[in-house]
Amino acid sequence: MSEYYSKFRRGDMNLDDKLEETEFLYFEHPEHNPQSIKDLVEDMISNFDKNQDK
Repeated sequence: MSEYYSKFRRGDMNLDDKLEETEFLYFEHPEHNPQSIKDLVEDMISNFDKNQDK
């Protein structure tokens, strides 16, 4: 359940606890959400950056 809530929170861009059309797209397909892509890249960099110099 927490996985879905986390995914919902990432999709709910205006934090109104509802998903509008674009937000629903981001909920169903987070790969289309610019913030999700940025978060994924930052996570990948931190995983590969062994000496923490980014």
